[in-house]
Amino acid sequence: MRRNLYVFTPEERRRGSAKGAVTRRDRNRRLMPERFWARVNKRGPIVRRLGRCWNWTGLRQPRAKWAYGRLTVNSRSTFAHRVSWELAMGWIPTGFWVLHHCDNPVCVRPSHLYLGTAVENARDRQTRGRTARGERAGSSKLTEAQVRAIRASSDTSSQIVKRYGITSRMVWLIRKRLAWAHVR
Repeated sequence: MRRNLYVFTPEERRRGSAKGAVTRRDRNRRLMPERFWARVNKRGPIVRRLGRCWNWTGLRQPRAKWAYGRLTVNSRSTFAHRVSWELAMGWIPTGFWVLHHCDNPVCVRPSHLYLGTAVENARDRQTRGRTARGERAGSSKLTEAQVRAIRASSDTSSQIVKRYGITSRMVWLIRKRLAWAHVR
């Protein structure tokens, strides 16, 4: 059972919105660092030149290969590494993302994080080979072997379309190496 990060004591619940009661926002600001760091395992994998990762042990993004840590802050779901950055370094400027030097999605160690733009994130993902393309893309209908067979085939487009269940446009793109360009 998952516990909420922001639980009131019974006394605070009884006081409710009475004058002088501790508001949810005040309580969150006061307890956020303690509750956040309690869900961090500082004995994660060692990354060369960076040291040991601090892995988030709380909730993780469901059904994703690269499952980032998630938590709720002020009734909004957010990424754990973003909260770690804000706790250690301060606010995140609009339009910036918090990226990982260590390439470990559950790492929340502030020294392993840095600010970057969406373009820098895409470039970093491409450089590290984490871009889903070819068979790794979720919507892929073909394998690399089938792409090679299509390129080597002298069959007409309509025959290939029927055989593989793809469009004639995709056949044309594969043969011109505009789609599946990474396959040799």
